[in-house]
Amino acid sequence: MSLVVLCVGKRAEIPYCFSVAGIRIYSVEELCYFFREIAFLLDDNLANRQLVEWLETQCDLPELANLLYPLCKKGSDVETFVRTIVEYTGYFTGEEEGQVLVAVKECAGRTVDERKKNRADFYLESKKYELAIKEYELLLKECSVLPGENYTAFHGDIFFGMGIAFAKMFLFEQADYYLEKAYKILENEVVAFSMLAAKRMHLSEQNYICYIADHPELYYVSQALEDKLNVAEKMWQVSNTKKQLDDLKECKKLGEAQLYYEEMERITNRLKENFRKCIQE
Repeated sequence: MSLVVLCVGKRAEIPYCFSVAGIRIYSVEELCYFFREIAFLLDDNLANRQLVEWLETQCDLPELANLLYPLCKKGSDVETFVRTIVEYTGYFTGEEEGQVLVAVKECAGRTVDERKKNRADFYLESKKYELAIKEYELLLKECSVLPGENYTAFHGDIFFGMGIAFAKMFLFEQADYYLEKAYKILENEVVAFSMLAAKRMHLSEQNYICYIADHPELYYVSQALEDKLNVAEKMWQVSNTKKQLDDLKECKKLGEAQLYYEEMERITNRLKENFRKCIQE
């Protein structure tokens, strides 16, 4: 039997927007869920009067608001602010509440740059690739390397995130550029694998082979990539999508051109819409 969560207050007519995550919430329960899922994005800006006023007026929680208003002062402890809300609502079990508060406390100890990278990583994982790239670019400008200094692992992680975001948008040449920068800093197989995958997608066959020949240290990684590509090819050959496209080609051969073009347009539009969702702000 599923656990029933009783609602506290009421559902808001006007949502509260967390710009840091691009998320809108409509109730204090959704706020608690937000704390649990995205605790790593929270900072001292969370404890603000706008949020408390929203809880008071939109969610009809004046008693909770009275507890929170004194915590909205500059320098207030975000952990105490979150604890007050989750204890009042009773949304979590004791163990879950402890996990959320530990996550919030850990986040509070991170640097500003680390929090900004968390936000960019969140956009990447949420398939908001355009936003992720912009966040990574801003972060690189803010923590740029001075002449004579070397890039750090933190820079390498940013380059890696940017490379993956470009690859997810099928911009493989740009992806290769950032993934290669990341590999030169981090020098690990995960980054090497992603870098070679990007090169495999945009280089000619001859240029790719020449690159591998010039970098024998990447031979075994390149073999692992080829094995994965072969598996992907076999899966594609037996996939429903492949069968659907083959059937459409057969329709065209049989003179049913209208059906062919209608179905191809429908499939293409669906793919375009999925791509738009990934790059929208």
